[in-house]
Amino acid sequence: ILAGALAAVGATGLEPESNIVMLDLPDGLSAEALCARARERGVLASAFGPSRVRLVTHLDVSADDARRAAEVLCALVAVG
Repeated sequence: ILAGALAAVGATGLEPESNIVMLDLPDGLSAEALCARARERGVLASAFGPSRVRLVTHLDVSADDARRAAEVLCALVAVG
């Protein structure tokens, strides 16, 4: 859900084989800034380098939660 939605707005990463999604942001986007703005909207993510974001889901994260996180992150990537 997360990787597919974010690929549509230019954030690329490998198709996840686990509950961890690593995303490379488009040029000019800061991972730290994106993670801070996501946190303000209730989505937790970790900067894993200047332009890489690490997302982790757990058993208590539903498909609806993942879709909401994807919507928030896609909106943030789209506006830069």
